[in-house]
Amino acid sequence: MSTETDSPATASGAATRPARQWGKTERTRRVILDAARDVFIAEGYNDANIAHIVERSGLSVGSVYHHFNGKADLFLALWSEFEAVYSEAAAKAVADARHSGVTDPVELFLAGSRGYLEVARHNSKLTLLFRGGDGPPGYDALGTDVGEAWAKNNLTLLGLEDNTTNRLRVRILIRVVVEGESAIARAKRKSEVEPIIAETLAIIRRIATVD
Repeated sequence: MSTETDSPATASGAATRPARQWGKTERTRRVILDAARDVFIAEGYNDANIAHIVERSGLSVGSVYHHFNGKADLFLALWSEFEAVYSEAAAKAVADARHSGVTDPVELFLAGSRGYLEVARHNSKLTLLFRGGDGPPGYDALGTDVGEAWAKNNLTLLGLEDNTTNRLRVRILIRVVVEGESAIARAKRKSEVEPIIAETLAIIRRIATVD
C-alpha cells in the first residue's frame, strides 16, 4: 500500500508496522474468503466443511478462526461482498445515465437494472449459491431486509408516492430483475445472456409504464 512508503509516519520502522500488519491481515482474510467461496460453490452451505475451507486456504485452523467465527460468518461476509458489488454497479449505472442527461425515472431504473444484470454475467456460480436458499439461520431475514431497502430506494428513484399500490409495483419490478439474474446464472451459453437481459428490461419497461 502507498501508505507504507509515502506517509510521513514511515520515518521509523516502528511506525510502519501497523500499516504492514493491516495489509497482511487483509491479505489473509482475502485468502480465507476466496477459499470459502470455492468450497461453498462446490459443496453448498449446509454440506460445506470448515476443515475443507482450512485445507483450501493453506492456512492453519487457528488463523481461520482468528479472522472469522466459523462457517456462517464466512458465508455472510461473502454474501455482503456479493450484494455490495451489485448495489455499486446499479448505482454507478444510474449515476452515469444521469450524467449523460437522462432524467426520466423509468429510464434511470432501466439503466440501474442493466448495470445490475451486467454484473450477473460474471457471477453465475455465486448467484446460484446465494439465491438458492441454502444458508445459515437468519439468512433469509437478511435478504428480506436488503429487498425492503432496495424497494424504498427505487420508490424514490421512480418518483413514486410511498403507498401500497406503488410498493407492490416496485416489488414486482425488483422481482423481474432478480428473475433475470437467475436466468442469466442458469444460462448454458454466453450467447443466451444478452437476449435474457433485453427481455428482462422489456418486461420492466412494460410494467413501469402502465398507467
